Amino acid sequence: MKNNICYNKSTGAGICADGTAKVVNCTLAGNTASSYSSGAYNYSAGIYVNSANAMVVNSVIYGNGDNSALSNFGTANLGRFFYCGSAVTNESCATWTVLTDADFVNVSAGNMRQKRDSRLIGRGTTDENYRPSDCSPLDLDGNERVINRRIDLGCWEVLTGIGSVYILR
Repeated sequence: MKNNICYNKSTGAGICADGTAKVVNCTLAGNTASSYSSGAYNYSAGIYVNSANAMVVNSVIYGNGDNSALSNFGTANLGRFFYCGSAVTNESCATWTVLTDADFVNVSAGNMRQKRDSRLIGRGTTDENYRPSDCSPLDLDGNERVINRRIDLGCWEVLTGIGSVYILR
């Protein structure tokens, strides 16, 4: 989800997770929340977890609003994030990865795919307690999601070690 705008002090321009929702292997970037009367209002522009039963897993929440914790993932139910990453720390998540623009191909152009040396690579979990078996086995580009029992954060996988090497003598 990228470049969404919600108005009138609403929360979760990217996603508002409620009930027993599981947000898995998503990339939420460039979303904003604003108020008609007071201009920018970056409260939970990326994601707002509105339920103590919802989960956010293997996801990237980056560059939403002013890129602060408040504008990326708000303050509600912070303990419902597992194996995620952002530009700022979520202290309630032991498996959080702090990211920078250098982890992505080209943030300013909107290309949020991870670079081959990115901290997103292999940081996710394949544990079915977090990532149920009915999740798509493919990333956003149609590539295998789990490679060598490893999974990246976000909606794309970096394809490493694919191809053949021929040595001719």
